Amino acid sequence: MAKYFKGVNEINSAVARAVKNSVSVQDLWQKIIVSALIHLQEHGTKSVVENVVSNITACNGVQHYKMKSFTEVFCHGTIDKKTGELTYDDGFSHKQINIAQAEAVKWYDFKAPKTESTDTLDKVYAGTLTRLTKLVGAEIAQTVVDGMKATVAAEQAALVKEESAAKVVPATGASLADLTAGQASAMGEALVAAMAH
Repeated sequence: MAKYFKGVNEINSAVARAVKNSVSVQDLWQKIIVSALIHLQEHGTKSVVENVVSNITACNGVQHYKMKSFTEVFCHGTIDKKTGELTYDDGFSHKQINIAQAEAVKWYDFKAPKTESTDTLDKVYAGTLTRLTKLVGAEIAQTVVDGMKATVAAEQAALVKEESAAKVVPATGASLADLTAGQASAMGEALVAAMAH
């Protein structure tokens, strides 16, 4: 039978040691991932970063998805769920990785920017198209929705360009996708209301 802790002092002492060890391990992983990002920036070798993200999953109780999100944001890319391969966003180079920001943000405290799937925007467009079609006909409704899509795409491109130029890490507040989905929805509602009157 395993030896258990006895008494409040022994239990509280064990809790303090466990917390300290946990933080130490997380800080060690922070050094590892930042070191891997530095190596990637200097040499362009993605496999080192991919290895870190892949192997942290072996640590039970660790929120490894945060390491994946942290890495994707700082590498401006995505890590394939099946292969573990890192792919950069179009136009991004490993030399653009901002090491100072990666050092300043702890991977285990990292909150990935909330993204809204394309499905959500597609639902907004489909709902708007359905409502407008009833009011003004299919051809005009499709033209309006196509205009909405073009506006949202242009706004996304402009914001991405601004973020890339400033090399700003997305904050935990509203994300680009939230804003564009909200804007698309508001545009659709405004158009439906205007057409109804």
